Amino acid sequence: MGKWTRRGVLSAGVVGGTGLVIGIAVRPGNPTETAGHLVTGKGENLLHIYLKIDDQNRATAILPHSEMGQGAQTALTQMLAEELDADWDLMRFEEAPADGAYAN
Repeated sequence: MGKWTRRGVLSAGVVGGTGLVIGIAVRPGNPTETAGHLVTGKGENLLHIYLKIDDQNRATAILPHSEMGQGAQTALTQMLAEELDADWDLMRFEEAPADGAYAN
């Protein structure tokens, strides 16, 4: 490997950055649109693929990971309530459906 010049570093950065931007731009569509019908019912709005709010102001965290006794679902719901500045009594969570939009 030869010595890197300033021009070589700048060129590599431009090529790498362009590839990253193009890769992000051509990713698959909005998963909220494709998975919305799986988790929403009457009077519920899916704001994000992991968050829905109904007409009674109840916020529901949709969590794709299973609960194995560590309290992850409660902790994630508490963090969401804190960020939304929501009443804890109006918070709940549910398991995400087995769909590719929720896969990691």
